[in-house]
Amino acid sequence: MAVSDSDGDKITMANQISSARNIVHVSCSQIARLTNKDNGLVMFRQRIHSIIAIGVVQNIQEFVNRNIYTIDDYTGSSIEVHLYKNDVEDDMDFPIPDVSKANYLEVIGMARVIDNKSFIVAFRIRVIKNPNEIPTHFLNVIQQSLLLEKRMKVTLKTKDQHKQIVSLEFQDYETNNLSQLEKTILNIIKRHGKGMFGVSRDDIRRHLDQVNPIDIDKSISFLQDEFFIFSVINNRFFKSY
Repeated sequence: MAVSDSDGDKITMANQISSARNIVHVSCSQIARLTNKDNGLVMFRQRIHSIIAIGVVQNIQEFVNRNIYTIDDYTGSSIEVHLYKNDVEDDMDFPIPDVSKANYLEVIGMARVIDNKSFIVAFRIRVIKNPNEIPTHFLNVIQQSLLLEKRMKVTLKTKDQHKQIVSLEFQDYETNNLSQLEKTILNIIKRHGKGMFGVSRDDIRRHLDQVNPIDIDKSISFLQDEFFIFSVINNRFFKSY
């Protein structure tokens, strides 16, 4: 998962926190407690870019350009989910599902804080049909929170001791050290990924139709691992930092 220490240090771990990079499973109460620091949302002193939340729909407000769903997962806080209709239908071709009160809703998006109020800007929502997904989500919440907390403690301990742990710390990778293909892909994402959902893997391949898709995928993975880009949805759509 591509998260970074809030003081700027970058750390990698052997375990990916999510199979889709940069996506963290969270509870509604964790979203409510997220802090806005240095223009980024911070959890355990690490910036969080994309989240997955599941909750029961308690209220629905429908407007011309967006719907607002209030969800609650019974962890202590309810959260508003803002789904912009034009972005979903025009940019993603993901139809907005029929949602009713008391439905369990999975939300993939980005957490935001305005006037000390946390909410989610949704990339995608989905009505949960299989109830087994609900406890699985909360198990992921617990596991990933423990991993983030453990990584924070290791980082703080390392700083206090003024020692470097080679397996956990590395120097920032300069863009000058990127290959020509990696630079080209990064520029495509910066140029065409300014919208909420970034640019898709397929669009990147279309811009580079003379390049082997395997090489493109390897370069995308490298740029993610080195924190130049992050995945917005399911490792298919990307934005740059």
